[in-house]
Amino acid sequence: MSEPPLSSAPAEGPSPPSSPPPEKGPVLSNRNFLRVFLAGAISTGGSAFSSLAVVWVVYARTGSAIDLALVGVASLSGAILTTLPAGVWVDRYSRRSMMVLSDLLRAGCSAALAAILLAVGFSLPSVLVVSFVWAAAGSLFNPAEQALVPAIVPASQIADANGLIRSSRSVISLVANGAAGALILVAGAIPSFWLNAGTYLVSAVLVSAVIVSRATVRPPTTAPRPRAMFAEMREGMAWLYRQEGLFALSLSATPLNFFQNIFSAFVVVFAVVLLHGTALTLGGLLALTALGQAVGAVLVGRTSALRHAGKAWLLAYGVGSGAAILAVAIYPQVYLALVLFFFEGLVGAFGGTSWLSASQLLVPSEMQGRYFSVDGLISFGILPVAQIAGGILITLYGVQRVFLLAGAGMVVTGALFCLWPALWHWGVRGPPSSGPPRKSAGSA
Repeated sequence: MSEPPLSSAPAEGPSPPSSPPPEKGPVLSNRNFLRVFLAGAISTGGSAFSSLAVVWVVYARTGSAIDLALVGVASLSGAILTTLPAGVWVDRYSRRSMMVLSDLLRAGCSAALAAILLAVGFSLPSVLVVSFVWAAAGSLFNPAEQALVPAIVPASQIADANGLIRSSRSVISLVANGAAGALILVAGAIPSFWLNAGTYLVSAVLVSAVIVSRATVRPPTTAPRPRAMFAEMREGMAWLYRQEGLFALSLSATPLNFFQNIFSAFVVVFAVVLLHGTALTLGGLLALTALGQAVGAVLVGRTSALRHAGKAWLLAYGVGSGAAILAVAIYPQVYLALVLFFFEGLVGAFGGTSWLSASQLLVPSEMQGRYFSVDGLISFGILPVAQIAGGILITLYGVQRVFLLAGAGMVVTGALFCLWPALWHWGVRGPPSSGPPRKSAGSA
Protein backbone atom coordinates (compact mmCIF):
# COMPACT_ATOMS: atom_id res chain seq x y z
CA MET A 1 0.00 0.00 0.00
CA SER A 2 2.97 2.35 -0.28
CA GLU A 3 2.03 5.36 -2.38
CA PRO A 4 4.15 8.05 -4.05
CA PRO A 5 4.24 11.58 -2.62
CA LEU A 6 2.66 14.63 -4.19
CA SER A 7 5.44 15.16 -6.71
CA SER A 8 4.54 11.86 -8.35
CA ALA A 9 0.83 12.74 -8.70
CA PRO A 10 -0.94 9.71 -7.16
CA ALA A 11 -3.95 8.50 -9.07
CA GLU A 12 -6.57 9.83 -6.68
CA GLY A 13 -4.41 12.59 -5.36
CA PRO A 14 -4.22 16.33 -5.78
CA SER A 15 -4.30 17.75 -9.28
CA PRO A 16 -6.78 19.88 -11.16
CA PRO A 17 -9.49 17.29 -11.79
CA SER A 18 -11.24 16.05 -14.82
CA SER A 19 -14.42 14.53 -13.43
CA PRO A 20 -14.76 10.74 -13.87
CA PRO A 21 -16.62 9.79 -17.03
CA PRO A 22 -20.39 9.59 -16.65
CA GLU A 23 -21.63 6.24 -15.37
CA LYS A 24 -24.55 4.45 -16.93
CA GLY A 25 -27.17 3.35 -14.45
CA PRO A 26 -27.37 3.99 -10.70
CA VAL A 27 -24.36 5.13 -8.73
CA LEU A 28 -24.10 1.75 -6.97
CA SER A 29 -23.21 0.16 -10.32
CA ASN A 30 -19.85 1.96 -9.94
CA ARG A 31 -17.70 -0.77 -8.38
CA ASN A 32 -15.24 1.61 -6.76
CA PHE A 33 -18.03 3.60 -5.15
CA LEU A 34 -19.70 0.36 -4.09
CA ARG A 35 -16.54 -0.65 -2.20
CA VAL A 36 -16.38 2.70 -0.40
CA PHE A 37 -20.11 2.51 0.28
CA LEU A 38 -19.92 -1.00 1.77
CA ALA A 39 -16.80 -0.20 3.78
CA GLY A 40 -18.46 2.76 5.46
CA ALA A 41 -21.73 0.91 5.99
CA ILE A 42 -20.08 -2.06 7.71
CA SER A 43 -17.82 -0.02 9.97
CA THR A 44 -20.69 2.33 10.84
CA GLY A 45 -22.66 -0.58 12.26
CA GLY A 46 -19.79 -1.56 14.51
CA SER A 47 -19.12 2.05 15.51
CA ALA A 48 -22.73 2.47 16.64
CA PHE A 49 -22.30 -0.47 19.01
CA SER A 50 -19.07 0.85 20.51
CA SER A 51 -20.21 4.49 20.71
CA LEU A 52 -23.30 3.59 22.70
CA ALA A 53 -21.29 1.18 24.83
CA VAL A 54 -18.72 3.84 25.77
CA VAL A 55 -21.23 6.43 26.98
CA TRP A 56 -23.32 3.83 28.76
CA VAL A 57 -20.36 2.27 30.58
CA VAL A 58 -18.99 5.64 31.70
CA TYR A 59 -22.31 7.00 32.92
CA ALA A 60 -23.36 3.69 34.51
CA ARG A 61 -20.06 3.37 36.41
CA THR A 62 -19.66 7.00 37.49
CA GLY A 63 -23.12 8.59 37.26
CA SER A 64 -21.33 11.84 36.42
CA ALA A 65 -22.14 14.17 33.53
CA ILE A 66 -18.66 15.66 34.06
CA ASP A 67 -16.98 12.29 33.44
CA LEU A 68 -19.15 11.85 30.36
CA ALA A 69 -18.00 15.27 29.19
CA LEU A 70 -14.34 14.34 29.76
CA VAL A 71 -14.69 11.37 27.41
CA GLY A 72 -16.12 13.70 24.79
CA VAL A 73 -13.32 16.19 25.33
CA ALA A 74 -10.69 13.46 24.95
CA SER A 75 -12.20 12.36 21.64
CA LEU A 76 -12.59 15.87 20.31
CA SER A 77 -9.09 16.86 21.37
CA GLY A 78 -7.61 13.93 19.49
CA ALA A 79 -9.54 14.89 16.35
CA ILE A 80 -8.79 18.61 16.59
CA LEU A 81 -5.06 18.23 17.18
CA THR A 82 -4.64 16.04 14.11
CA THR A 83 -7.19 17.56 11.73
CA LEU A 84 -4.85 20.07 10.00
CA PRO A 85 -1.97 17.62 9.50
CA ALA A 86 -4.53 15.08 8.29
CA GLY A 87 -5.73 17.51 5.63
CA VAL A 88 -2.21 18.02 4.34
CA TRP A 89 -1.56 14.27 4.25
CA VAL A 90 -4.83 13.70 2.37
CA ASP A 91 -3.81 16.24 -0.30
CA ARG A 92 -0.20 15.03 -0.38
CA TYR A 93 -0.58 11.24 -0.36
CA SER A 94 -3.05 8.59 -1.49
CA ARG A 95 -6.49 9.21 -0.06
CA ARG A 96 -7.23 5.50 -0.25
CA SER A 97 -4.17 4.69 1.86
CA MET A 98 -5.13 7.29 4.46
CA MET A 99 -8.54 5.63 4.83
CA VAL A 100 -7.00 2.17 5.23
CA LEU A 101 -4.51 3.43 7.81
CA SER A 102 -7.33 5.07 9.75
CA ASP A 103 -9.34 1.83 9.76
CA LEU A 104 -6.41 -0.21 11.03
CA LEU A 105 -5.61 2.23 13.83
CA ARG A 106 -9.22 2.40 14.97
CA ALA A 107 -9.53 -1.39 14.92
CA GLY A 108 -6.56 -1.50 17.29
CA CYS A 109 -8.15 1.08 19.61
CA SER A 110 -11.45 -0.79 19.78
CA ALA A 111 -9.71 -4.09 20.52
CA ALA A 112 -7.48 -2.41 23.12
CA LEU A 113 -10.46 -0.98 25.01
CA ALA A 114 -12.16 -4.38 25.06
CA ALA A 115 -8.97 -5.99 26.37
CA ILE A 116 -8.57 -3.36 29.11
CA LEU A 117 -12.15 -3.77 30.32
CA LEU A 118 -11.76 -7.53 30.30
CA ALA A 119 -8.37 -7.64 32.02
CA VAL A 120 -8.48 -4.83 34.61
CA GLY A 121 -12.07 -3.58 34.58
CA PHE A 122 -13.35 -0.05 34.15
CA SER A 123 -10.73 2.69 34.27
CA LEU A 124 -11.68 6.23 33.27
CA PRO A 125 -8.07 7.26 32.43
CA SER A 126 -7.79 4.26 30.09
CA VAL A 127 -11.06 5.17 28.38
CA LEU A 128 -9.84 8.75 27.95
CA VAL A 129 -6.51 7.72 26.40
CA VAL A 130 -8.06 5.22 24.01
CA SER A 131 -10.79 7.70 23.05
CA PHE A 132 -8.13 10.31 22.24
CA VAL A 133 -6.14 7.99 19.95
CA TRP A 134 -9.30 6.57 18.40
CA ALA A 135 -10.54 10.02 17.39
CA ALA A 136 -7.10 11.10 16.16
CA ALA A 137 -7.04 8.12 13.81
CA GLY A 138 -10.59 8.90 12.69
CA SER A 139 -9.59 12.44 11.68
CA LEU A 140 -7.74 10.89 8.74
CA PHE A 141 -10.75 9.02 7.41
CA ASN A 142 -13.38 11.71 6.92
CA PRO A 143 -11.44 14.23 4.78
CA ALA A 144 -9.90 11.38 2.81
CA GLU A 145 -13.29 9.86 2.03
CA GLN A 146 -14.87 13.23 1.26
CA ALA A 147 -12.05 14.02 -1.16
CA LEU A 148 -11.97 10.52 -2.71
CA VAL A 149 -15.68 10.36 -3.62
CA PRO A 150 -15.46 13.11 -6.32
CA ALA A 151 -12.56 11.20 -7.91
CA ILE A 152 -14.63 8.03 -8.38
CA VAL A 153 -18.14 9.45 -8.91
CA PRO A 154 -19.24 11.74 -11.78
CA ALA A 155 -20.30 15.24 -10.74
CA SER A 156 -23.89 14.57 -11.81
CA GLN A 157 -24.12 11.75 -9.26
CA ILE A 158 -22.39 13.43 -6.30
CA ALA A 159 -25.60 14.30 -4.45
CA ASP A 160 -27.00 10.79 -4.96
CA ALA A 161 -23.72 9.25 -3.79
CA ASN A 162 -23.62 11.33 -0.63
CA GLY A 163 -27.29 10.70 0.00
CA LEU A 164 -26.75 6.94 -0.27
CA ILE A 165 -23.71 7.06 2.00
CA ARG A 166 -25.42 9.09 4.69
CA SER A 167 -28.82 7.41 4.47
CA SER A 168 -27.43 3.87 4.52
CA ARG A 169 -25.20 4.64 7.47
CA SER A 170 -28.13 6.20 9.27
CA VAL A 171 -30.32 3.14 8.66
CA ILE A 172 -27.53 0.87 9.86
CA SER A 173 -27.05 3.07 12.92
CA LEU A 174 -30.79 2.81 13.54
CA VAL A 175 -30.65 -0.98 13.67
CA ALA A 176 -27.29 -1.07 15.45
CA ASN A 177 -28.26 1.37 18.19
CA GLY A 178 -31.37 -0.62 19.03
CA ALA A 179 -29.41 -3.87 18.96
CA ALA A 180 -26.57 -2.34 20.97
CA GLY A 181 -28.94 -1.36 23.78
CA ALA A 182 -30.26 -4.93 23.93
CA LEU A 183 -26.74 -6.42 23.73
CA ILE A 184 -25.50 -4.29 26.65
CA LEU A 185 -28.42 -5.41 28.79
CA VAL A 186 -27.79 -9.08 27.97
CA ALA A 187 -24.00 -9.42 27.64
CA GLY A 188 -22.41 -6.15 28.77
CA ALA A 189 -20.32 -3.69 26.80
CA ILE A 190 -17.21 -5.72 25.90
CA PRO A 191 -18.68 -7.65 22.91
CA SER A 192 -19.55 -4.33 21.26
CA PHE A 193 -15.87 -3.32 21.12
CA TRP A 194 -14.71 -6.64 19.63
CA LEU A 195 -17.45 -6.37 17.02
CA ASN A 196 -16.35 -2.87 16.05
CA ALA A 197 -12.71 -3.90 15.70
CA GLY A 198 -13.78 -6.56 13.20
CA THR A 199 -15.85 -4.13 11.14
CA TYR A 200 -12.91 -1.73 10.82
CA LEU A 201 -10.77 -4.56 9.45
CA VAL A 202 -13.42 -5.45 6.86
CA SER A 203 -13.63 -1.78 5.88
CA ALA A 204 -9.85 -1.62 5.40
CA VAL A 205 -9.94 -4.61 3.04
CA LEU A 206 -12.73 -3.09 0.93
CA VAL A 207 -11.11 0.36 0.67
CA SER A 208 -7.76 -1.15 -0.28
CA ALA A 209 -9.45 -2.63 -3.36
CA VAL A 210 -10.62 0.77 -4.66
CA ILE A 211 -9.01 1.65 -8.00
CA VAL A 212 -8.87 5.25 -9.21
CA SER A 213 -7.86 5.67 -12.84
CA ARG A 214 -5.12 8.13 -13.69
CA ALA A 215 -7.48 9.32 -16.42
CA THR A 216 -9.50 11.14 -13.74
CA VAL A 217 -6.68 13.62 -13.09
CA ARG A 218 -4.66 15.88 -15.36
CA PRO A 219 -0.91 15.60 -14.79
CA PRO A 220 0.83 18.83 -13.77
CA THR A 221 3.07 20.40 -16.41
CA THR A 222 5.94 20.43 -13.92
CA ALA A 223 6.36 18.23 -10.88
CA PRO A 224 5.73 20.41 -7.79
CA ARG A 225 8.33 20.37 -5.06
CA PRO A 226 7.11 19.08 -1.70
CA ARG A 227 6.61 21.98 0.73
CA ALA A 228 6.67 22.28 4.48
CA MET A 229 3.54 21.01 6.15
CA PHE A 230 2.88 24.32 7.91
CA ALA A 231 3.10 26.17 4.59
CA GLU A 232 0.44 23.90 3.13
CA MET A 233 -1.73 24.36 6.22
CA ARG A 234 -1.50 28.15 5.88
CA GLU A 235 -2.31 27.89 2.20
CA GLY A 236 -5.48 25.95 3.01
CA MET A 237 -6.54 28.50 5.64
CA ALA A 238 -5.86 31.43 3.31
CA TRP A 239 -7.82 29.80 0.47
CA LEU A 240 -10.89 29.25 2.66
CA TYR A 241 -10.75 32.82 3.95
CA ARG A 242 -11.00 34.08 0.36
CA GLN A 243 -14.16 32.04 -0.33
CA GLU A 244 -16.70 34.23 1.44
CA GLY A 245 -19.65 31.83 1.17
CA LEU A 246 -17.69 28.81 2.38
CA PHE A 247 -15.95 30.85 5.07
CA ALA A 248 -19.28 32.17 6.37
CA LEU A 249 -20.62 28.61 6.48
CA SER A 250 -17.64 27.42 8.52
CA LEU A 251 -18.08 30.34 10.92
CA SER A 252 -21.78 29.58 11.34
CA ALA A 253 -20.95 25.94 12.07
CA THR A 254 -18.96 26.93 15.17
CA PRO A 255 -21.92 28.10 17.31
CA LEU A 256 -24.35 25.68 15.65
CA ASN A 257 -22.15 22.68 16.43
CA PHE A 258 -21.53 24.04 19.94
CA PHE A 259 -25.22 24.04 20.80
CA GLN A 260 -25.97 20.82 18.93
CA ASN A 261 -23.17 19.03 20.79
CA ILE A 262 -24.52 20.16 24.16
CA PHE A 263 -27.66 18.31 23.10
CA SER A 264 -26.25 15.20 21.40
CA ALA A 265 -23.45 14.47 23.89
CA PHE A 266 -25.87 14.24 26.82
CA VAL A 267 -28.78 12.32 25.33
CA VAL A 268 -27.97 9.50 27.76
CA VAL A 269 -28.60 11.88 30.70
CA PHE A 270 -31.88 13.01 29.10
CA ALA A 271 -32.98 9.39 28.59
CA VAL A 272 -32.21 8.36 32.18
CA VAL A 273 -33.17 11.48 34.15
CA LEU A 274 -36.16 12.94 32.29
CA LEU A 275 -37.53 9.89 30.48
CA HIS A 276 -36.62 7.42 33.28
CA GLY A 277 -35.41 5.00 30.63
CA THR A 278 -32.83 2.26 30.20
CA ALA A 279 -30.15 1.51 27.63
CA LEU A 280 -32.98 0.33 25.38
CA THR A 281 -34.62 3.78 25.59
CA LEU A 282 -31.32 5.41 24.68
CA GLY A 283 -30.91 3.02 21.76
CA GLY A 284 -34.43 3.84 20.56
CA LEU A 285 -33.79 7.59 20.58
CA LEU A 286 -30.54 7.19 18.68
CA ALA A 287 -32.19 4.76 16.26
CA LEU A 288 -34.99 7.22 15.40
CA THR A 289 -32.39 9.97 14.94
CA ALA A 290 -30.57 7.70 12.50
CA LEU A 291 -33.78 6.93 10.62
CA GLY A 292 -34.43 10.66 10.24
CA GLN A 293 -30.88 11.16 8.98
CA ALA A 294 -31.42 8.45 6.38
CA VAL A 295 -34.50 10.20 5.02
CA GLY A 296 -32.95 13.68 5.13
CA ALA A 297 -29.78 12.63 3.31
CA VAL A 298 -31.66 10.99 0.43
CA LEU A 299 -33.91 14.03 -0.05
CA VAL A 300 -30.97 16.23 -1.10
CA GLY A 301 -30.54 14.54 -4.49
CA ARG A 302 -34.26 14.81 -5.15
CA THR A 303 -34.60 18.54 -4.48
CA SER A 304 -32.86 21.76 -5.49
CA ALA A 305 -30.85 21.72 -2.26
CA LEU A 306 -27.46 21.99 -4.02
CA ARG A 307 -28.51 25.24 -5.68
CA HIS A 308 -29.66 26.58 -2.31
CA ALA A 309 -27.10 24.85 -0.09
CA GLY A 310 -26.59 27.89 2.15
CA LYS A 311 -30.32 28.19 2.83
CA ALA A 312 -30.62 24.44 3.43
CA TRP A 313 -27.78 24.59 5.94
CA LEU A 314 -29.15 27.54 7.91
CA LEU A 315 -32.85 26.72 7.85
CA ALA A 316 -32.64 22.93 8.20
CA TYR A 317 -29.58 22.30 10.36
CA GLY A 318 -29.83 25.60 12.26
CA VAL A 319 -33.44 26.63 12.76
CA GLY A 320 -35.07 23.22 12.20
CA SER A 321 -32.78 21.22 14.49
CA GLY A 322 -32.95 23.91 17.15
CA ALA A 323 -36.76 23.91 17.12
CA ALA A 324 -36.81 20.13 17.58
CA ILE A 325 -34.44 20.34 20.56
CA LEU A 326 -36.56 23.07 22.14
CA ALA A 327 -39.67 20.92 21.82
CA VAL A 328 -37.88 17.89 23.33
CA ALA A 329 -36.89 19.97 26.35
CA ILE A 330 -40.32 21.53 26.84
CA TYR A 331 -42.26 18.25 26.53
CA PRO A 332 -40.02 15.38 27.79
CA GLN A 333 -42.37 12.50 26.94
CA VAL A 334 -41.02 9.23 25.53
CA TYR A 335 -43.24 8.92 22.45
CA LEU A 336 -43.01 12.60 21.56
CA ALA A 337 -39.23 12.46 22.04
CA LEU A 338 -39.00 9.60 19.54
CA VAL A 339 -40.83 11.69 16.92
CA LEU A 340 -38.77 14.80 17.61
CA PHE A 341 -35.47 12.92 17.53
CA PHE A 342 -36.50 11.58 14.10
CA PHE A 343 -37.25 15.11 12.89
CA GLU A 344 -33.98 16.50 14.31
CA GLY A 345 -32.06 13.80 12.46
CA LEU A 346 -33.93 14.49 9.22
CA VAL A 347 -33.36 18.24 9.04
CA GLY A 348 -29.80 17.95 10.33
CA ALA A 349 -28.84 15.41 7.67
CA PHE A 350 -30.58 17.41 4.94
CA GLY A 351 -28.56 20.52 5.80
CA GLY A 352 -25.31 18.61 6.27
CA THR A 353 -25.58 16.59 3.05
CA SER A 354 -26.43 19.76 1.09
CA TRP A 355 -23.24 21.42 2.39
CA LEU A 356 -21.05 18.37 1.72
CA SER A 357 -22.28 17.71 -1.81
CA ALA A 358 -22.03 21.37 -2.85
CA SER A 359 -18.53 21.63 -1.37
CA GLN A 360 -17.31 18.55 -3.25
CA LEU A 361 -18.49 20.13 -6.50
CA LEU A 362 -17.13 23.62 -5.82
CA VAL A 363 -13.79 23.05 -4.05
CA PRO A 364 -10.83 22.20 -6.35
CA SER A 365 -9.53 18.65 -5.96
CA GLU A 366 -6.06 19.73 -4.84
CA MET A 367 -7.60 21.76 -1.97
CA GLN A 368 -10.25 19.34 -0.76
CA GLY A 369 -8.25 17.56 1.93
CA ARG A 370 -7.14 20.86 3.46
CA TYR A 371 -10.55 22.48 3.02
CA PHE A 372 -12.40 19.71 4.85
CA SER A 373 -9.77 19.69 7.59
CA VAL A 374 -9.64 23.48 8.04
CA ASP A 375 -13.43 23.61 7.99
CA GLY A 376 -13.47 20.86 10.60
CA LEU A 377 -11.05 22.76 12.80
CA ILE A 378 -13.10 25.97 12.59
CA SER A 379 -16.47 24.34 13.07
CA PHE A 380 -15.55 21.60 15.56
CA GLY A 381 -12.70 23.25 17.48
CA ILE A 382 -15.24 24.64 19.93
CA LEU A 383 -16.66 21.24 20.84
CA PRO A 384 -14.35 20.45 23.79
CA VAL A 385 -15.65 23.66 25.35
CA ALA A 386 -19.19 22.48 24.60
CA GLN A 387 -18.51 19.16 26.32
CA ILE A 388 -17.14 20.77 29.46
CA ALA A 389 -19.76 23.52 29.50
CA GLY A 390 -22.55 21.02 28.97
CA GLY A 391 -21.36 18.76 31.76
CA ILE A 392 -21.01 21.64 34.23
CA LEU A 393 -24.31 23.26 33.27
CA ILE A 394 -26.23 19.97 33.53
CA THR A 395 -24.70 19.34 36.96
CA LEU A 396 -25.71 22.85 38.12
CA TYR A 397 -29.04 23.43 36.40
CA GLY A 398 -30.28 20.08 35.10
CA VAL A 399 -30.53 18.61 31.63
CA GLN A 400 -33.91 20.17 30.79
CA ARG A 401 -32.71 23.77 31.13
CA VAL A 402 -29.51 23.02 29.23
CA PHE A 403 -31.47 21.49 26.34
CA LEU A 404 -33.64 24.61 26.26
CA LEU A 405 -30.48 26.70 25.97
CA ALA A 406 -29.11 24.45 23.19
CA GLY A 407 -32.30 24.60 21.13
CA ALA A 408 -32.71 28.35 21.49
CA GLY A 409 -29.05 28.90 20.63
CA MET A 410 -29.37 26.96 17.36
CA VAL A 411 -32.54 28.77 16.30
CA VAL A 412 -31.07 32.22 17.00
CA THR A 413 -27.73 31.41 15.34
CA GLY A 414 -29.37 30.02 12.21
CA ALA A 415 -31.63 33.06 11.92
CA LEU A 416 -28.80 35.56 12.41
CA PHE A 417 -26.53 33.99 9.77
CA CYS A 418 -29.39 34.18 7.27
CA LEU A 419 -28.52 37.90 7.15
CA TRP A 420 -25.09 37.16 5.58
CA PRO A 421 -25.79 37.40 1.80
CA ALA A 422 -22.77 35.37 0.68
CA LEU A 423 -23.91 32.41 2.78
CA TRP A 424 -27.62 32.84 2.09
CA HIS A 425 -27.00 32.70 -1.69
CA TRP A 426 -24.19 30.09 -1.61
CA GLY A 427 -24.73 27.02 -3.75
CA VAL A 428 -24.09 25.26 -7.07
CA ARG A 429 -25.15 27.35 -10.04
CA GLY A 430 -26.66 25.21 -12.78
CA PRO A 431 -26.94 21.41 -12.95
CA PRO A 432 -23.86 19.37 -11.88
CA SER A 433 -21.80 18.43 -14.92
CA SER A 434 -18.64 16.53 -15.74
CA GLY A 435 -16.60 19.71 -15.94
CA PRO A 436 -14.26 21.24 -13.38
CA PRO A 437 -15.60 22.67 -10.14
CA ARG A 438 -17.60 25.88 -10.45
CA LYS A 439 -17.51 28.98 -8.37
CA SER A 440 -20.52 29.72 -6.20
CA ALA A 441 -22.27 32.89 -5.31
CA GLY A 442 -20.26 34.45 -2.56
CA SER A 443 -17.04 32.66 -3.50
CA ALA A 444 -13.92 34.48 -4.57
